[in-house]
Amino acid sequence: SLNDMDSNIIPTIEFVCSLGIKKITFLPYNNITGSKYNWIGRKYTLERIKPVTAKSLEHIWKIAIEHHLEVQIGR
Repeated sequence: SLNDMDSNIIPTIEFVCSLGIKKITFLPYNNITGSKYNWIGRKYTLERIKPVTAKSLEHIWKIAIEHHLEVQIGR
């Protein structure tokens, strides 16, 4: 997807590092919230967004590690 391309991830990680942040947690997108929108009668506009794949998340993790960040992956 658009946000997990190297052209976006690398500058984002470099920006995080420039702030002096040493540890980062990746929280994969979860589409379960869509049902909550339906419950309250609102349209869920993110329904076409796909959760990140394990392969993509591992790639992003490796980039962060290369930039000396301590990385945690949430669920």
